Amino acid sequence: MLRQFVCIFCALFLASLVIQTSPVFAQAFNQNDLNSLITNTPYYDPTDTTSTGTCSTSTTTSGDTTSSSTLTSGQDIYILGDSITERSSSTYVADFRQKGITAYVDASSGRSLGGGGTDGNQLSGMAAITADQAQIQKAQAVVIALGTNGGDTDSSVDQAISALNTKAAVYWVDTIAVGRTASPGEVAWDQEEVEPNNQAIYSQSAPEKYSVIPWYNTVDPSGNPQSPNGAETDANGYIDNSDGLGVHPSLAGIDALVNLVINSVTGNGFVVTPQSNSCCSVTALPTSSSDSNLDYAGRPMLNSTQLQTIAQNEPVYQQAAAKAGIPWQMLATIHLLESGLSLTNPTYNANGVYQILNTNYTEGQQLDNADFQAESDTAAMFIKSKVSYNYSSNRNLTEGTTDPDTIKDTFYSYNGRGYSAQAQQNGFNPDTQAFEGSPYVMNTADAQRDVTALPKNETTWGQYKTNGVFLYPADYFHGAYLIFEDISGDTTTACGPSGTSSLVAQEVVQYTKAEYALWQPPNPTMVPGTDFGKYTGGAVGPDDFWCAYFVSWIYNKADYPLQPNGAPVTVVTDFVPASVQQQNGYDPSGFFSIETGGKFTWHAVSSGYTPQPGDIVIHNYPGYNPLTHVNLVVGVSGSTITLIGGDEHGGGTVYTNIVNENVDSGPAGWQGDGIIGFVSPN
Repeated sequence: MLRQFVCIFCALFLASLVIQTSPVFAQAFNQNDLNSLITNTPYYDPTDTTSTGTCSTSTTTSGDTTSSSTLTSGQDIYILGDSITERSSSTYVADFRQKGITAYVDASSGRSLGGGGTDGNQLSGMAAITADQAQIQKAQAVVIALGTNGGDTDSSVDQAISALNTKAAVYWVDTIAVGRTASPGEVAWDQEEVEPNNQAIYSQSAPEKYSVIPWYNTVDPSGNPQSPNGAETDANGYIDNSDGLGVHPSLAGIDALVNLVINSVTGNGFVVTPQSNSCCSVTALPTSSSDSNLDYAGRPMLNSTQLQTIAQNEPVYQQAAAKAGIPWQMLATIHLLESGLSLTNPTYNANGVYQILNTNYTEGQQLDNADFQAESDTAAMFIKSKVSYNYSSNRNLTEGTTDPDTIKDTFYSYNGRGYSAQAQQNGFNPDTQAFEGSPYVMNTADAQRDVTALPKNETTWGQYKTNGVFLYPADYFHGAYLIFEDISGDTTTACGPSGTSSLVAQEVVQYTKAEYALWQPPNPTMVPGTDFGKYTGGAVGPDDFWCAYFVSWIYNKADYPLQPNGAPVTVVTDFVPASVQQQNGYDPSGFFSIETGGKFTWHAVSSGYTPQPGDIVIHNYPGYNPLTHVNLVVGVSGSTITLIGGDEHGGGTVYTNIVNENVDSGPAGWQGDGIIGFVSPN
């Protein structure tokens, strides 16, 4: 499904590595370029992509697991917008058609949520939502691209989402203005319009459960969409500013915007997920003397001060990383390598504590929390832009990425792709494993890449210095990938939407909602009474119970199987501890409980536990056998929970064998629905 599209980040910046007394500039060019550098003069040839493969971008989604789904062939999308969308409408329709998706576009110049357009279609955004209800209800995804003309406030955004009245995935495209000079009264357009509108778009994404598609950072990767300063840049020429308005896309911009939206809604793109402010958990980092903190030779990689500092900084790393959709440990790693975790900008350049060239931070500035967060946000977006598709269409950098090659290759792009010859010299494929030759990425990974274990005059493990000269041997320090693995340990944390506390839970919700959408009228993809075999593998018939199979299938999709071998849990009984089985009339002997192994925790309703998205719900309906039904929490709003499960009723009392949704309000309502407890993934 992944594919390369129009270059969004076609310029690899230079970054520098400050290790001990020998700083190493990250170089985004090939070996010949490096060898021809003029002393102390950084060089970049923007026309040279022979080895960098810079004309590619991440097509990885950091999906909003409370609202986003994967739009597929045969489905519909509704797009509501202003003149930016109007200029792009024919491309939207054509490009979506190539994917088998029908796009309905309602766009009008000058339109805002509350104000009508200036062309023939003068309906306001809100009026268009009312007029287009037939198309909206038909669509499996909805994209709103309003805000350039003002009118986006917390209240108006809430009203728009409510008026949509849809269970489809909803996305909102943020806005940007570049060099707007149309009239004297509009010189502050960034602060007067872009800033408040983007702030409303982002702030309401969590409570209203939609995802933000970042057009702003597609145009200007280093800017802050919620705090524009009027100095936004457009290195790729995505904005046609011939009219002085600074908002309309050029031909290249139309392609970039349409590709951004298409890849976002089809599960290949980059969206900003709505985030809860309180759900980020703190990872248990290794200690300075623990086995997990030791390299191959038994030496500690991080000392106690560094580990403590990373732990203190983790909330900032997490918040920035969640916005960009990358592992937060990558930020911590680069912060360590580039400035030793300092919170003071270096005095020798204006590239900040993450050392990103072409930034303009105050040299020597002591960073407060807001400053550090801002620099971290920029760094996270920059890291996101470094994902390389040179070697594999499967390189996906997402919040929960654990694929070693993806992590290594991203660090390699961050520091400079100039070590393919050294990778080959050390026995690695230079076309697919060039990062294995980079000291920045893999220093001290083993004896052949550890200067302390090599002969004095060895010429197999060298390093580019600040002046561009390649020298042997490389400095002694631990490479980025080793540090990343050290910080990551055996756990991955994520700050999820609407209280979702783990990446596993986010994925459970995402897959559950996607399956639910397949069963929805008027044209369901799945056939009641037969197609449930997708979840059971044909193990049971239409008159048998398959709710437990459905939950097992979902958790397998989320790579967190209920049983070690991925086999389905086939009866509801096995979802609860032995003591609860016994209390409800079952002999627990011979049953397997998914709590075994510590991967799950049981919460009885009587405990007062507040259920979370991704939790498994256990029902014990009166008049039926004990422990009757199981389904999944997909949403929590105050005291109301939304559930989706398999083997559900389709309305009334007719048993129709489908995946369906229902809502329970408050603990009393949960008990009224026979809920006796919840099982949450650890």
